This record gives sequence, C-alpha cells and structure tokens, in this order.
Amino acid sequence: MTTHSKVRQTLASLEGAKATMDSYIAITQDEKAREIFRRNAQKLEVVLERLKKRMGEIEFEEPQFKGF
Repeated sequence: MTTHSKVRQTLASLEGAKATMDSYIAITQDEKAREIFRRNAQKLEVVLERLKKRMGEIEFEEPQFKGF
C-alpha cells in the first residue's frame, strides 16, 4: 500500500468520523455532550484540512496519483 493510498484511506475514515459527530450534535439532547461533540468535530476539521493539503502535496510530487 502506497503512502498516497494510506493518506486517502485515513482521510476517508476521518471524514466519516466527522460526519458521525455532526449527526450526534444534531440528535443529542444534552447540551454539555453536544458541546463536546462540536469541539471534537472542529478539531477533526483542522486535521482534515491538513490532510487535504498534504494530499495535494503528494499529488503534486507524484503526478501519477492525481485523481485517484
């Protein structure tokens, strides 16, 4: 498995985790729990942005991976 595919797989997993947190935010009644989910979703968003940037760098350095 290449670094590109590992990063892409990690990116997909984290996007799924963020989507799950977003759904928990929507359905949770407890305001304290909702705030915890919201804070963690924001942290995941930062990580996702960094990974997307890294993915762009990988695709720039290794053009054969662009579009996969």
